[in-house]
This record gives sequence, structure tokens and C-alpha cells, in this order.
Amino acid sequence: MANASTVKMIAPIVTIAGTWVVSKGLQASYRAMTGNEPPRASDPETSLRTAIMWAAATAVAVAMVNVMIERWAADSEAAPELAI
Repeated sequence: MANASTVKMIAPIVTIAGTWVVSKGLQASYRAMTGNEPPRASDPETSLRTAIMWAAATAVAVAMVNVMIERWAADSEAAPELAI
């Protein structure tokens, strides 16, 4: 286990990186499956339903990654420090 203070310092960076990776992965998956670019909320050609569904799917995936990172950080903080 990593040192609790180290985990506290790197957890936000890991969260940002994880969010970016998930977002890029979802976009690449959408392109691979549909052959089109992912929907953009600002695009007037995109239906409201499609924009909301894409936003919800993205939010769920990002939230899951954030929960996993938070759990990892909490487990690291709860671990006893090793005296070396």
C-alpha cells in the first residue's frame, strides 16, 4: 500500500487522468460502433434525446471511475503505516 499522505496528494491527479481516459475511451468506442462523432450538446443537429442519453452514459462511466478511485484512496488511508 502507498503512504496515506502520498495517496491524498496523487488522488486528484489520478481522478483527472481517469476521467480523461474514460471520456476518450467512450468517444473512441462511439466512433468505432457508429462511424460518427459522438453527440455534442451544442450541436443543433443533435436531438435533445440523443444529447441527454450521451451525457448520461458519460456521467455514469466517469462517476464509476471516480468511485473506484475514491475507494482506493480511502483503503490506502485506512491501511496502517509501516515503520521502516
